[in-house]
Amino acid sequence: MTVTEYNILRKLYKGYSRKFDGQSTLNELAQVAQTPSFIQQSLQTQKFPKGPYYRGVSLDYLPEVGQEFNFDYSAWVLNRKVASMFTEPPIKICFCMNETQHQFISFNNLGNKIKDVLKSSLDGISKYERAILDEVVGNKYLIITHNGPNDELIMTPETRTIKNITQDGELYYIEV
Repeated sequence: MTVTEYNILRKLYKGYSRKFDGQSTLNELAQVAQTPSFIQQSLQTQKFPKGPYYRGVSLDYLPEVGQEFNFDYSAWVLNRKVASMFTEPPIKICFCMNETQHQFISFNNLGNKIKDVLKSSLDGISKYERAILDEVVGNKYLIITHNGPNDELIMTPETRTIKNITQDGELYYIEV
């Protein structure tokens, strides 16, 4: 793992979802993953859990069946209830999909690989820096496992067609 990879992974685990830097962190990670590196090797050998996958969002409008919906890099979880916690008015939506070829990161899988590599000496990365990354990876893992099925996934950008919409109280479930 290089210092550049360390910095990207630390940003990723400390808060990739912050709107002001989340997409840029994922873009950096995707760029590094194109060249031989720890990140490339780790991402290529991941094992992803089977769906269904869920993503909670808030929208100003309710999409319609048959409409195409664009997802940028996006976080998905394995638990419908967990995804619904990430919704807010005006319109609370939980997207659901059973399968995808656009899997990019499994936080559990990548986290375990990072924890393994942190046990060895790394050129240019101090013990203190290794401890920081180990802590933020561990915190992410605890948050994920505490909230139900044990993984959070990042999917690459894709466009999907809305197949079905159901309503449960204030929440709309949209199958894509």
